[in-house]
Amino acid sequence: MRRLFSFALLLCSTIISADRIATTEDGKRVLLLENGTWRYLKGNESPQGTAAKRISLIEIVRNDREFDFRKVRWGMSGKEVLASEESTPVKNEPSEIEYKVQFLGYDCVVTYSLVNDALTRAGFLIRQPHVDPALYYKDYEDLKRYLAPLYGIAVSDKCDWKNEMYRDDRSKWGFAVSLGFLACGTQWRSNRTQITLAISGGNHQIATNLDYAAWGKR
Repeated sequence: MRRLFSFALLLCSTIISADRIATTEDGKRVLLLENGTWRYLKGNESPQGTAAKRISLIEIVRNDREFDFRKVRWGMSGKEVLASEESTPVKNEPSEIEYKVQFLGYDCVVTYSLVNDALTRAGFLIRQPHVDPALYYKDYEDLKRYLAPLYGIAVSDKCDWKNEMYRDDRSKWGFAVSLGFLACGTQWRSNRTQITLAISGGNHQIATNLDYAAWGKR
């Protein structure tokens, strides 16, 4: 069993109030526990007490293979993007639409970027506040482990050190990010989408973003 999050796991804006069974794109079954941990299920294993409802891990970010991100596909118009979300946007401009949402327990902003009224990019700007900068880096690592079952082996997983003062002390990596000494990014690709999880900072501020961009065959 792997520890993913110390907070209650959320699917989009809905709190999981009981254990659930999810299915990855390649058909593997995953038990999502109420305490924020998960593990792969073996064979026909069906844990007692698990909620009967089964969900796809893809629902967390894109509902099924019909969509590239949440309930949208690349190339959709701004009007179609607005229709895909149930809440009121906090920003509605021809080139960018934003909503405040919760994603996997984090407060964040979901963004949609359009060029000539065609959707080309979207993502989550994680805005969960912490006092300890180490927790920001922990969030980044937790998100990376969580996304791995969805997207498989990363095509890129890098840490860029501008100042290596804290490189040998992993407990200080979050502090290093806050000073601008360190920036990290992990990238996956599907046939249509490039997914990038990144953490960077400076002046004691840290930003964690999960970006989805149109790529490849569309």
